[in-house]
Amino acid sequence: MHHFDWLTGFIFPYINFAIFFILAVKFFRKPLLDMMAKRRVEFENLVNEADKARRDAEAKSQELQHRLTNLDQEIRRIVDEGRTNAEREAAALVAKANSVAEQIQIEVKRTAEAEVKAARDQLRREIVQQISDNISKRLLEVGDGDHTMIITQQVKEFANLKSGA
Repeated sequence: MHHFDWLTGFIFPYINFAIFFILAVKFFRKPLLDMMAKRRVEFENLVNEADKARRDAEAKSQELQHRLTNLDQEIRRIVDEGRTNAEREAAALVAKANSVAEQIQIEVKRTAEAEVKAARDQLRREIVQQISDNISKRLLEVGDGDHTMIITQQVKEFANLKSGA
């Protein structure tokens, strides 16, 4: 039969483990707590930065939406003003043509219509150039994710201007 030594086989290993555990807690507790506190601060900073970035993005989005609304109004005003001016010019040309002979009247009317068309075409080119310049500016100001949305909106506006005129 085999004899078991309780002191060296059972008690000393547990005493050694208890001494090791107490020393490990004594030497490693503060560095571990410091490291965990540092990680918590870093995490909180990242969360705060992400929240600030989200708020900034929302503010920028609202600003761009406001600018886009104002841009639409300005485009409508320019188009309406151009149409009004073109119609006024056409009416003046037609009134002059009525005071002259019938043959001259037909020629003047044709000329007025050509000028109105040219004025509208020129106005369209200027509006397209202005929209293009504004799109370029806005694309430089916004993030990559917004480029597709802005381009899609502007293409729809171009289509509306084309079909409306």
